Amino acid sequence: MGDILDTTGHKIGSIDEHLKVRNAKGIEIGHVGSDHHFHNKAGEEVGKLWADGNVYNGDTHLGKVHPDGKVYDVEGHYVGKVVGDHIEFGGAALLLLVR
Repeated sequence: MGDILDTTGHKIGSIDEHLKVRNAKGIEIGHVGSDHHFHNKAGEEVGKLWADGNVYNGDTHLGKVHPDGKVYDVEGHYVGKVVGDHIEFGGAALLLLVR
């Protein structure tokens, strides 16, 4: 499991071994599907994580997940980090589903 943290280090979500994304209350809010596509709870596609760590919603670049788990928005502002497992997917989930 990976914990999704905000800029102050508070847990605001998580991603489990089945790549289901949950908010701070443990409620499932989405999941990672095939080809690194992310879906909200209603099943709608909300974005994709590219192999280079960049995260997109359609053609809109939202930010980047760095290998150390830190996540930055498209303007380079730090938005949080992921600790534990599934760092890349958790970071993309931070940009696409959690915040």
